[in-house]
Order: sequence, then structure tokens, then C-alpha cells
Amino acid sequence: VGAVPGAHELAPGGGCAQGGDDQHPWGRWKNPFNSVHMEVSPCGELVCGKVVYATDKAKADAAKGGNPDFMGVNLLQDFKRTGNASWAGKVFVPDLNHRFHGDLSMEDDGALLVKGCLASHVGCKHQVWTRVTVD
Repeated sequence: VGAVPGAHELAPGGGCAQGGDDQHPWGRWKNPFNSVHMEVSPCGELVCGKVVYATDKAKADAAKGGNPDFMGVNLLQDFKRTGNASWAGKVFVPDLNHRFHGDLSMEDDGALLVKGCLASHVGCKHQVWTRVTVD
């Protein structure tokens, strides 16, 4: 596993969370390289995270992994709430063309921690995604 979603471009995950004032990951997020942005939103009772922006390099890396149509790809799939500000599901790493067990958590500073693992809590990588302000 490279760095979570998009081995070197991590593309974030999802969660559940309907109702209440609990923390939620809804909105647009960018990876640490600002090379991939994803829109995290509810998908029924689950959370999804779709690619809405990618640099040419990120698109090329995804294409090398077998994903030529990177825009709109769900990086976060089947995420269900596991706590007040945490979710578990599948993280898709486009340049590896593989889904890994994933965890999402809202950090105290407002960042989104996305983690992917080869197996349950084994061989894990993580990235910290930050909100993108859209005017």
C-alpha cells in the first residue's frame, strides 16, 4: 500500500451519520499534496468520497494503475459510522487499483484523517486531508 487512497495521492473515505449535531466529514477535502480533491457526502446511510479535482500527474498515476477515468471515482466506499466522529469502510487506491480496509476520523483541528490497511489494523498508511473552501 502506498500512502492511503492513491498510493501517493490518497483519496479519502466515508462514513455514515445521519442527523444530530455530531461531527461529520461532509464537504470538499484536499490531500496533503493538493493534487486530489474529493467531495464527501452521504450516500443513503453510508458515506462516499468522490474525486472532483485532480492534477494531470494524479490523473496519469491513476491511469497507470488501470483507472483512466479518475474524475468521479469513489475513493471512500461503504463507510459506516463507528463513533461520534469516526467511520469505517473501504478506501480505493486508484494507482494500485485496489480497495483496502479504511478508517476515517475527524480530528480536533478540523482535519480528516484517512487510513487504509492491508488487513485489519495491519500494514496501514494514513493521510491528513484538509477542507477546501469553495467560493
